[in-house]
Amino acid sequence: MLNCLNILFGTYYGPYFFASQELCKISRDMPINDMHFPDVPCIGEKAYYHGFQDHVIEVHGEEFLRGNIGNESGIGIIMQVFGIKAIHISIVVPNISYLLAWQRRLSHMRCITLASGSKGNCTYIEGKSGAILIDAGLSVKETLRRLVEAGGDQGLIRAIFVTHEHGDHMKGLAPLARRLGVPVYATEGTLYEYLAKPAPVRNTIRYTALQYCEPVTLDEFVIEAFPTSHDAREPCGYLVTSDDTRLGFCTDTGIVTERIMAYLKHSDAIVLESNHCPEMLRTGPYPEMLKRRIRSKKGHLSNADAAKCITALGQDITHIRLAHLSEVNNTPDIALKSGKAGLGLFSSDTRLTVASEIGPSPCWSDEIIL
Repeated sequence: MLNCLNILFGTYYGPYFFASQELCKISRDMPINDMHFPDVPCIGEKAYYHGFQDHVIEVHGEEFLRGNIGNESGIGIIMQVFGIKAIHISIVVPNISYLLAWQRRLSHMRCITLASGSKGNCTYIEGKSGAILIDAGLSVKETLRRLVEAGGDQGLIRAIFVTHEHGDHMKGLAPLARRLGVPVYATEGTLYEYLAKPAPVRNTIRYTALQYCEPVTLDEFVIEAFPTSHDAREPCGYLVTSDDTRLGFCTDTGIVTERIMAYLKHSDAIVLESNHCPEMLRTGPYPEMLKRRIRSKKGHLSNADAAKCITALGQDITHIRLAHLSEVNNTPDIALKSGKAGLGLFSSDTRLTVASEIGPSPCWSDEIIL
């Protein structure tokens, strides 16, 4: 009989919770009325209070604890028990809204892909007290609609960071920046190309030029641009840091250079381009000139290129999101299969997901939680 178990709280993957953070220890013999959780240290040396009343937790079919998670109800989930292989705990509830909010409070950063692909790109990254956007390739209305559906908060957004000047990354930039009342950050070359084009008045927006490899601080975030290889004036990826948690963002690049790899290796999770299947591109309907552009060092990463990058990163990354998939020359299943092959022996240690061009659905699996 188990006398003491460590209950852990982790990341929600579809119907499963995979444990990652220890919350407390509960004695099997502890009276029900005494079962409350004091403040306990969690990952990141931060403490949180958690009380349980009125819900049933079972271990191998036996009632283990009655508890209430806040005043909310949720669905049955499975949690791992620290140090005990194959044991699970079921929390029997009809709705997971509080559990998701609880996990977000424990996290240092979360990343939601609002759009990824040739029709538009936009990513929301939220920290403890603020948020940023990377790229603004959707209309204001569509961006804010998807943000609400994904559970983001436009009031937290402090700035918009742009990777390069192509329309699928910037076409909604000026109106969105005005609507949110936030500054825009991009490399000098990107801003030069963007501001040189005829457009509605932009003088109400504050633009700040970034230099490669020179970090800028914005509230809790430290953001550093690094050079990518794409047919744009001065394209970049980003390393976003909050409370020592790092997210690497690298799309629209024809190759992964040593410098790009150095930034990705410093990340806890990454958003990585996996644009096309080489065979689908070869046999597909695009004209040869466009095919050569896509395959070039200034084009887009193929699934095979992304897989090589993933192999080089090994088990150092907890979550990899494949992004900027071609609608014509790729499919999510093909990209995932290639990415999993790249992970090899580490496929069970690293979570691999695909960003959608149509944006997030209202489910937990659309987020990177760090």
